[in-house]
Amino acid sequence: MGAAKKLSLSVFLSLGFILVVVVGLFAWRAETNNRSIPGRIVRFFRGESGDEQKVNDLVKDVSRPPTLAQLQAWSGEILARFRAGKVRTNGVSENMPSFVPNIRLERDERPDFINQQWGKTNSSGEEDPEVLILLANGTHEPEAVAINWYLYGIAVGPADYHLSFDPYLVTVAKPGVFVYHFYK
Repeated sequence: MGAAKKLSLSVFLSLGFILVVVVGLFAWRAETNNRSIPGRIVRFFRGESGDEQKVNDLVKDVSRPPTLAQLQAWSGEILARFRAGKVRTNGVSENMPSFVPNIRLERDERPDFINQQWGKTNSSGEEDPEVLILLANGTHEPEAVAINWYLYGIAVGPADYHLSFDPYLVTVAKPGVFVYHFYK
């Protein structure tokens, strides 16, 4: 075999080996962290849209003990304090659609477990996620607490709570706990 053929064969085998390693690392990353870029790509090709991925990821977040137990108990406490006029608020959310009446809580009303799970601010320094009191339509009566990102979030109320708005996607994580996404 000529030197040129040996060189081209070794280059071909090297490139093949590199390709196998890269594909293997991609697949490994996709399986070990489904929220990574490879994981999101694989989930998309399996039929889970980006909106569905966000909702499903939040359902998993709130379904892990003890997060959900803390979340629902804290929500009940905040709703009771709001009714008693003892919750500090900061206007309405600009990120929530106008058809969902709400009042935004002051940052210091956020419990540590929410900050640890989802952070306090986004890369621009804006509050992210916002924590809101959802109000019954046409009243000032609180019905749930929402942890809200721009188009999606978690609504947490008592076990008999049902969403009073109709988002594009919604999943029940537990009675009274809904994960939603507003627009397609």
